[in-house]
Amino acid sequence: MSKLAVLHEAMSRLDAAWAGADESGALSREQLIAVSASLGELQRRLDAVHVEVAACISRESRPELGAESLAKQQGFRNPGDVDRGDGGCVVG
Repeated sequence: MSKLAVLHEAMSRLDAAWAGADESGALSREQLIAVSASLGELQRRLDAVHVEVAACISRESRPELGAESLAKQQGFRNPGDVDRGDGGCVVG
């Protein structure tokens, strides 16, 4: 199963648990427990995908690549800045 399929599956479980409510305050007690569990599962799966993508960004931004480094080509100093997703914007 692909990484995105796993995320879609977890999101579908969350959607099913949330069914019929417009906001969290309208969830039944049973739904609150199911939604909380579904959110935890979704977060764990999302974190796992994020770690994998961050590792790939790091590999493509290794110092020996110099100017060909993904981070440098995107205007960042290091892969950590790319991973934060701040778009390279400097505030201040």
